[in-house]
Amino acid sequence: MKKLTASVIVSLIVFSCFAQYPKKIELFDVVKMYAPDSIKGDDNPGAYDWNIGSEKKSPFKWKTEGLEFTDDKTMKRAQAIMTINGKSYECAAGTAKQACPWSLILSGARAGYFKYNVVSPNHADIKPKTKLEDLFPNQKFTATLVKSCDKSDKM
Repeated sequence: MKKLTASVIVSLIVFSCFAQYPKKIELFDVVKMYAPDSIKGDDNPGAYDWNIGSEKKSPFKWKTEGLEFTDDKTMKRAQAIMTINGKSYECAAGTAKQACPWSLILSGARAGYFKYNVVSPNHADIKPKTKLEDLFPNQKFTATLVKSCDKSDKM
């Protein structure tokens, strides 16, 4: 009887580890997933595919299956547990602490999104005006501050 109880407990623990939802994703990977990539030649397309991040094993929990149409905006919203250098931020939910979800908002035209926002939860460890180097430690990236979005500006 003890062996059966022990095997059931071990099975539940193993299953809960594999079935953990939501899955975590690095903030850097989210930025890479949704940002235009001038190296690949897509620095100014008309729009990006709404279905990016919607696959079955995606870490994103989408608010709706399709698009949201509000006034003159087309949007798609999701939440995910995002990490920075492997660290997630815990919030008190009831009596237990759990990882805080971040928000992802895609907006654009019906043909595709052309703007995305990643919004962190309110947390004491997340400071305003954090530098990119602090958000993406040990990651190779280049960033350019663009003064305006005129097509004549070089990115």
